[in-house]
Amino acid sequence: MISDPRRQGQVVVRDQPGTAQEGILVVGHWQDGAAGHAGHAARLERCPAEAGPLRRRLAVHHPRWLLVGQVADEAAVPLLVMTAWQVYPDLRLAMLGPALDLRRCERWLRRGCQVYLTDGSALETVLTALDCASAVDVVVVDRAFHLQKARSQHLGFVPSLTARQHEVLGLLEKNLTNSEIADALHVSENTIEFHIRRLLVKLGARNRMQAVGRASDLGLI
Repeated sequence: MISDPRRQGQVVVRDQPGTAQEGILVVGHWQDGAAGHAGHAARLERCPAEAGPLRRRLAVHHPRWLLVGQVADEAAVPLLVMTAWQVYPDLRLAMLGPALDLRRCERWLRRGCQVYLTDGSALETVLTALDCASAVDVVVVDRAFHLQKARSQHLGFVPSLTARQHEVLGLLEKNLTNSEIADALHVSENTIEFHIRRLLVKLGARNRMQAVGRASDLGLI
């Protein structure tokens, strides 16, 4: 696979006979031009977001993945996917979507999408996700959507932390004791205990471990 870095806004691919391990049919495109692709050997074939051309490409290339990127007519996407599955029921589905659209992500995961990344994902990231999903049969979802879900579960409220609380939180993540954190920040252990109590309240956590977990879910560390 060769990706041309001079062409921004789409993936430009030429075949290398004998090196392709996985066929990927790309409908639409993603924003990053041509990121790195070291270590991957894949054949990508682009296709217009139309049912007719999609059927013809599927018949010719027999891909293992359908990758749906940005499509002008979002309403046409379900028909495109159903068309592909009518031809190849076992075809794996990967999609790229807006980072702020959690509902679209959840909707397509319910419909059987196995890889869902943000539409700003680099080519290398996309290929790595497809490799992982193929190798161990898992669903791969961009972390951005996990963070959104965590925020929504916390009533949409992300607590505001002071600079010192961020420092304490970062050291808690390293599993340091109160005494070790106090030494690292050159303050008393009582001061650290005060900051930890405030963090537990702000994060709605019962203990240090839960506070670190919730802070990670909310993108605070």
